[in-house]
Amino acid sequence: MQIAKILSETSADAIINDVVVEYSSSNLGGLMYIDRDAAVIITNSKVEAITSSTGTIFAADGCSLEVKDTTFHNLKTSDGGLIQLMSKSTAVLHGITGKNFDVGGFGGVAFLQNSASLHVNSSYFSNLTVRANGGAFYLPIEATVRVYNSRFIDITAVTGCLLWVLTATVELEDLYLQKIHCTSTGGIIRALSGTSLTATRINATNILADRGAFAHIDGSVQAVVSHSYFENMEADFSAALAVVDEEATFQITDSFIRNSKAQRSSVIEVAGTASKTTLERFYAYDMTTTVGVGGISFSGSSTGFINDCAFFRITQNGDGLAASAAISTYGSSTVTINNTIITDNDGLLGAGI
Repeated sequence: MQIAKILSETSADAIINDVVVEYSSSNLGGLMYIDRDAAVIITNSKVEAITSSTGTIFAADGCSLEVKDTTFHNLKTSDGGLIQLMSKSTAVLHGITGKNFDVGGFGGVAFLQNSASLHVNSSYFSNLTVRANGGAFYLPIEATVRVYNSRFIDITAVTGCLLWVLTATVELEDLYLQKIHCTSTGGIIRALSGTSLTATRINATNILADRGAFAHIDGSVQAVVSHSYFENMEADFSAALAVVDEEATFQITDSFIRNSKAQRSSVIEVAGTASKTTLERFYAYDMTTTVGVGGISFSGSSTGFINDCAFFRITQNGDGLAASAAISTYGSSTVTINNTIITDNDGLLGAGI
């Protein structure tokens, strides 16, 4: 039974404060169903052991939802662990503690439909198990998510353990991410086709993916990362930091990656047609690969710009014939390197470039 079914015919906003809800279930919104164009505020409450097919909170088209200083524990849904936001609905989550979410499909915290918008601030989420994509946030088309000053720990998903996005707008700032396990590509972020992404002051440790432990971007995605720190990143196949594919643009500045490894390209793999990567004041050290390039590889018709960077103690331990320790280019790719230190590296063919 739901705590409430908020209908738009009730012209006044619904305000729910200091409420405890436990052991409830429903098809749409195990905690609450919000009808079209209605507005709801939830504060200082506790929600536990809720089961739903679609969203613990289901917000229909055009809804407005604000949730503050509330805990959510032991949620089980098919999609949208905490919230399912339908077209043109908006939600603000502030001071949320969420633990032990079990999601059979997409979106461990939120599933956003067309033109929906979500703002998350000062929140903590841990132990999220998602059996498809979007360990925390799933944005399949033209949605917007902004996440600030929050922590995400112990998340498992197929791809995009923080977020999976298509043609979306994403802003991330002051995030701490730890113990992320992605079984495919794009450990923290999987971004496709037309997405605009900015990430500032990201601290990520103990991240595992098949490719791109931090991110895998392609299809005209534009991603800008700054003032971030990455440690103990691991890719079973390639790129402990990022894979930059077809027509994508990746820029990273004032950031570090250390003590990380991949089978090949321990830092970044830039491939495909017209993909572009820019590194400025970027530092990579104590990196290891077993096959191929030790650090960054450029292939296809990709381009790279490396300015004021440093690469040191990058080791290539395998026997790949094209192996080098720091930077490699293939095909018709073009790389420009300025004012950069490459030192104390160890590779089979060319320890530097």
